[in-house]
Amino acid sequence: MSLKGNLSAGLGQVRALQTRGDTAGAILLCERLVDSSSRDPAAVHFLGLLHKAQGRLDSAEGLLRESLESGPQRPDYLANLGNLLVAAGRAREGEDCYRDSLALDPAFGPARIALGRLLCRAGRFEQALSVLESLKGTVSHGPEVLVLMGDARRGLEDLAGAKQAFRQAIAANPNYGPARHNLGTLLLDEGEFEASLDELTRARMECGVRGSQVEINRARALSACGRSREAEEVMRRCVQLNPGSLQSQLMLARLRHMQGVDDFSRYFRRAARRQPGRRELQLAYATLLRSAGRLDQASQHLDECLQRNPGQPDLLLESANCHQLAGRYMEALGAARAAGGADNAGVTDATVDALLSLGRADEAFPLILEARQRFPDRQRLHAAAAVAARILDHPLYHQLFDYDHLVRIVDLPCPDGWGSLAEFNRDLARQLRRQHVFRGPPLDQSLRNGTQTPASLLRMTQPVIRQLLTSFKQAVSDYARDLAVDQQHPMAPARRGRSVFAGCWSVQLHRHGYHVNHIHSQGTVSSAYYVELPDECGDQDQRSGWLQLGAPRHPVPGVSADRFVQPRPGRLVLFPSYLWHGTTPITGSSPRLTVAFDVRFGSVP
Repeated sequence: MSLKGNLSAGLGQVRALQTRGDTAGAILLCERLVDSSSRDPAAVHFLGLLHKAQGRLDSAEGLLRESLESGPQRPDYLANLGNLLVAAGRAREGEDCYRDSLALDPAFGPARIALGRLLCRAGRFEQALSVLESLKGTVSHGPEVLVLMGDARRGLEDLAGAKQAFRQAIAANPNYGPARHNLGTLLLDEGEFEASLDELTRARMECGVRGSQVEINRARALSACGRSREAEEVMRRCVQLNPGSLQSQLMLARLRHMQGVDDFSRYFRRAARRQPGRRELQLAYATLLRSAGRLDQASQHLDECLQRNPGQPDLLLESANCHQLAGRYMEALGAARAAGGADNAGVTDATVDALLSLGRADEAFPLILEARQRFPDRQRLHAAAAVAARILDHPLYHQLFDYDHLVRIVDLPCPDGWGSLAEFNRDLARQLRRQHVFRGPPLDQSLRNGTQTPASLLRMTQPVIRQLLTSFKQAVSDYARDLAVDQQHPMAPARRGRSVFAGCWSVQLHRHGYHVNHIHSQGTVSSAYYVELPDECGDQDQRSGWLQLGAPRHPVPGVSADRFVQPRPGRLVLFPSYLWHGTTPITGSSPRLTVAFDVRFGSVP
């Protein structure tokens, strides 16, 4: 038998060993084939793939490159090298390999699919779609490609096109789990909760999709359908199987918190105790406690972590945040300074917050001005600059918090199709109340004693919500057009470029409900739209449920809210996202129902 025949038979035996799961045996046999064949490129390449399967990426890369250098360039070899480089976190080099593979054979499906997947993950959706579209009508144009095309269309906000692609993939193979899972998550984001739950359940039960992500999405769908107990049970099983999953632990804790469970963090606490050396788990647990207002527990936990990991900046920064919320401003300042790092925006925020609360605006102001040079788009710094400037009687305060010019109050006109704005708001309220399925507020939000819708309103298809969004877009466009600010002002991006809605949600406040003072770090323009209000909001003296502006999140001597806006049904208030805002509590039993959104102009971190 020829060397080629012996090699071919030997590689067949290697494949058989690998198929049986005997990777070590496959490697030993393949190494002998490499030696006996004078390092034939095919044998060397196969050995490289086996090393990759064992996680030996460095040696695998060397072998794959050797196979390419010692033989003719082959598209499959280049694609395999690209896969390895992507797995090693070297996406740009991997992309080059895929493109080199396609230069040799534009019809080589595996390279085109891998490149499309890589571009999707990088958020380069138009390029991904262009790469994948060329596979139409080819053997490679199966459900995997259709799902990737759906992902790309979803990234481009072509939701109808994304759903069509996912459904085409399901029609091609009803048991292709990723298609059902991705369709289910898209329906979930659109507010089609029952349909979403059906697809996600079928993905798991009929298609065998496993892992924490499908369970988290099923739990989201169940809770949005008002089946919170079932959602909690799904996540409880998930964390029992994988207690170290941060995403699963956080989801379970948030679900329990929104159900009003007092010991909402029990499972997370158990995982943290069992893995004391896993710092990211300990930090996440402390942040969870802080977000829920359990400040003493959070600080105690962080002290224990810092005894095991003295001087860790991330733990010190979280400790500073806890001290600040608890009113221990000297301790907050000490922890922030110990965390160090002037180039760390979080450390700068914590240091400035502590100094302002200590009444040391003269020390904070130069730090803020210097940080604004390094982080010109950071909304927290604009808010802090205004507070410090107000104390120091600096003109920057009036530039940043120019209420008369930067805050716009719009009484929306009645949309077409409704007899009056009151009729429109009644229809809107009925639709929104269906979305308020939780008993308590989410973590990490400004809301107290109220509920928030679990899914964004941006993708919901109900006519009353689509019309509301249309009205919002027109109001934002008018607001941006009328702004008169110089090019250095934080609101200057609103004078140019295309706006993007960064989020839209509804909030319902109950008795004693309110928003703590806060800003919106991901927006340029933020808002409040009033749908239904308790009668007490009309009391000019009590100001119950009113929007208050100018007071910072943490107490600062001599600084309080210096502008109030009375809510009225049908009224929309627009303002800079960096402007400190909150609400006064409502005191009666009738709820206060609102819609809020953020709009981003350009890039706002």
